[in-house]
Amino acid sequence: SPSELRERYFRDRLLELACESMFLWFDDLEKLEGVSDVAMYGNKLHLTTADVVSAEAGIRELGRRKNLRVVSVREITPSLEDIFVSVMTNRR
Repeated sequence: SPSELRERYFRDRLLELACESMFLWFDDLEKLEGVSDVAMYGNKLHLTTADVVSAEAGIRELGRRKNLRVVSVREITPSLEDIFVSVMTNRR
């Protein structure tokens, strides 16, 4: 079942970031402490992290430094696509 797949293959937590000029964020987000993966999903970014509080603080600070607006940051339940991407990324 989807919930069993989440429990087995996606142990971290997932943040969805809606932001201004998302392509200008990507490289810096990948280097952000506590963020293990960044992926594009439509017009938003999904960030995998173990600590959502620390990751959100880092995202907001990065936005201030880059003078780019954070529209929203929220924790979401990983979709089957998120799980698939995580499994395939970790197989390398």
